[in-house]
Amino acid sequence: MMRARSKAAAVELPAGAVARTQPLGARVGERLAAAYDARRTVLADVWRAFWASRLAVWFAAIYGVLAVGYRPTGGAPHTHAPFGDLGEILFGSAQRWDGGFYLSIAAHNYHTDALSAFFPLYPLTIRAVGFVSGSLLVAGIAVSLASFAVALYLLHRLVTIELGREHAQTAVLVLAFFPTAMFFSVVYPEALLVALTIGAVYAARTGHWAIACILGALSSAAHNSGVLVAIPIALLYLYGPRSDREPPLAPPRSRWLPRYRPRLDFLWLAIIPLGLVAFFTYMGIKRGDALLPLHVNDTVWHRHFEVAGGIVEVPRILWHSLHSIATAPPERLFPATNGPYRAAAINIVDITALGFALIATIGVLRRLPFAYGAYTIVSLVILTSAPKANEPLASFPRYLLVLFPLQMVVAVWLHDRKRLALWLGWSGLALGMASMQFATGRWVA
Repeated sequence: MMRARSKAAAVELPAGAVARTQPLGARVGERLAAAYDARRTVLADVWRAFWASRLAVWFAAIYGVLAVGYRPTGGAPHTHAPFGDLGEILFGSAQRWDGGFYLSIAAHNYHTDALSAFFPLYPLTIRAVGFVSGSLLVAGIAVSLASFAVALYLLHRLVTIELGREHAQTAVLVLAFFPTAMFFSVVYPEALLVALTIGAVYAARTGHWAIACILGALSSAAHNSGVLVAIPIALLYLYGPRSDREPPLAPPRSRWLPRYRPRLDFLWLAIIPLGLVAFFTYMGIKRGDALLPLHVNDTVWHRHFEVAGGIVEVPRILWHSLHSIATAPPERLFPATNGPYRAAAINIVDITALGFALIATIGVLRRLPFAYGAYTIVSLVILTSAPKANEPLASFPRYLLVLFPLQMVVAVWLHDRKRLALWLGWSGLALGMASMQFATGRWVA
């Protein structure tokens, strides 16, 4: 009878008590094994999205060059293609348009005023890697691909925190197969910028404020919009959610008052604009005009500053584009060169991208912490405030790549496998077409 009672008592012990009876080494081993399994799952999700999307982009680009050929674009001359004609087929499409300018900066520094519109961190990184690879073009591709892989990994971790593991895998697929995601494979700074931006927000979300602000400073040296990452970092610090401090028990008297009282580590935010300031200072010393990057946008690249000017111009440009296409003679609907009808089609694509961004922003405000929504709204205003006369939303579909909260909320919408398959089919097709266009020297974004 005594033995039976002892066995029953042993069975009824709480699970925590049983776990505490295990040796310390066994408990540590179990935790390490669980962490390893979780990390391996994340890497598997990221790797699948990475290689599948990059192979699709690469094969589409090669097919486009072989089937259509390519023509010179508005970028710098193609002087960096390795391996002769074969290298041009395999890698040459990575230096179309602005890619040529970034390679020119990496090779010859800022030797003309026009180049001051391109921020320095990416070409500096290309130059550093180029010492090892022996080719600036190969270095540029390697930097973009490595940055993109890091961005996918950090996005997976961030989405797991904010939305749960079930949406993280979808989020990396949405970003990897976004219709303009071929810019993550070419000599453009978008991959480096999105890696730094997501890394800064992830570090802030987990309470590593020094790391967050250092990454923010690097982000501001990679692109002029990179400094905007200060917005989510500051809001996460003051209002949360954050992992390093518990919120006070008594809520603030007003919803607008910060939930967290600033401490000394709040001063780290002051370093975020240093990348921007350092570049302007360099331009003042090198070219005699600290604000030259702003001036050449107007005089050389024909972009004038007007708050949300691209959005204001949408009704006019939409009507003009539809009218141009509707009244075009059949033989001129698909011109071989960039003409008014092709420009109309590009404007319609830009406006469609803006419509997607505005709808997705509503989802960001509803499903994510306010820091993400504020960052998205301010970024949309800034990114549409430098319109061109013939294309008010020029490059906007490319700018959306950096606004990662949009991809996060799309992942929530695509929780159903059928929706995800439909999205990936449409988005993958658009990505392949855009890759072919870019590779053959046609303007995309």
